[in-house]
Amino acid sequence: MADQILTVTTAYAREQMARARAEGTALTKVVKMAFGSGGVDVEGKPIPLDGTEQALKNQLLVKDISSYEFIAPATIHVHLFFSRE
Repeated sequence: MADQILTVTTAYAREQMARARAEGTALTKVVKMAFGSGGVDVEGKPIPLDGTEQALKNQLLVKDISSYEFIAPATIHVHLFFSRE
């Protein structure tokens, strides 16, 4: 079975993209990625997202983005460095 990948573009990100397109301004660069838990209910079912979320339910780790590569016209593959600390 293939892994399921869920991506969400928040209302904030959509607003920023619309402003950049309309006003010719730059988008802010994404420099970190956060990981967390708590995205499921007591039965283990995913909690529905509505795009207004600005934080994780339970943030566990934040990592700097080391590099990235475009793997499709609107898709990037983000590279992170993990070490045993």
